[in-house]
Amino acid sequence: MSRLAIKRFWSAEPICLDVGCKRVLVRQGKSTERRALPVPLKAGIPSAEALAGMRRCLEDLLAALPPGQRRLDVTVSDALARSWIVERVPGLSTPQEVAALAESQMQDIYGDSMEAAGLWTVRVDATPFAEQWPAIALPKALLELLFELAAGKAWSVGQVTTRFVAGVNARHGNPFRRPGAEVFSLESSDGLTIAVRDTSQWRALRTHPPLALLGTELSAMLRRDCLAAGLQAENCRHEKLTRKVSNGKDLRLDFAPARRESSFRVGLGSAMLALVVAASWSLTGDTEAGPPPYQAALPSVEEIRAINAAVDELNFPWGQVLGLVESRIDGSQRITRFEADARAGRLSFQGEARDSSAVLMLPARLQADALVAEARVLSQGPANPAENGGFPIRFTLEVSLQGGSGE
Repeated sequence: MSRLAIKRFWSAEPICLDVGCKRVLVRQGKSTERRALPVPLKAGIPSAEALAGMRRCLEDLLAALPPGQRRLDVTVSDALARSWIVERVPGLSTPQEVAALAESQMQDIYGDSMEAAGLWTVRVDATPFAEQWPAIALPKALLELLFELAAGKAWSVGQVTTRFVAGVNARHGNPFRRPGAEVFSLESSDGLTIAVRDTSQWRALRTHPPLALLGTELSAMLRRDCLAAGLQAENCRHEKLTRKVSNGKDLRLDFAPARRESSFRVGLGSAMLALVVAASWSLTGDTEAGPPPYQAALPSVEEIRAINAAVDELNFPWGQVLGLVESRIDGSQRITRFEADARAGRLSFQGEARDSSAVLMLPARLQADALVAEARVLSQGPANPAENGGFPIRFTLEVSLQGGSGE
């Protein structure tokens, strides 16, 4: 394979689009272009006139960029989004239930009707075992326009986030810093976004008008939002965020279209590995060349098994499983050990209970969930009286999930 042929497979540098209230910006590499919007965007659902003006502006900006084999990453001003903290309720077990809860709480906060709430796309960072989750909503009409323009250029959409989310995900964490409460701020001409996080979860997320309009200082706003979250600003580390695109995962609030999972699994991975080996070999000279005869182009059987195991692990419904455990285990039992076999679709529990009846009713409670195919108690017996702490029965439980492959 020649160098020219290899170059076609290299991933092009992403095109970054930033959408503000009064202007849009497109950046590719070191080149940056800005345009003022004919009709400024305002908080809430954009008007047809504002969307039409934004379309003309973006079409003009994107016209000079080549179509095909490009990735578009988008950041949107937080002033154009809704942001709030979802108060979790017991019993949630599926992503659909989490989304419905977030939409319901958004209606309560903003006083929407069902029709008005349907004009927004909501994303929730539903961290397991947290009681409060950050949520953000963007107008569907705005997202549809962005996706339509990307499709017209045959570009893929990499990520679509607000400036605040991109700033959080782009920051460099310090592994040696002691855990504690943090307050983040992101300032722009559109507004001031402040978020508060304690050691375990996000406590507040809100976008205010710009400081110039508020007529106050940043420190006063930080104290105000920290106090509303039940924390003292003096006890929180403050970090000013910068606006940049990043592939970080601190906040999983991405509005990009869902990517279709490949059905080729290992076949595709093997082909890509062979391509990389061939490409690296051809870079050693100007003539066409293939991999050396002693170097395998495809994975071995052991490597294929490892790849399959990794894919199974990624596809395992961790969110549903954790929701199942939380919703079915009550105060009469406690789990001391939990293991999951992703390939077999099997869960193993070791725990303690207040009495035998609490153990025997667990299989029926677990099998009431559509995710569970079978649940059975493998063993139970007395715990050490000096260590049981009010839970004198120890038990082992096995759960088979629907769709599990078995041994």
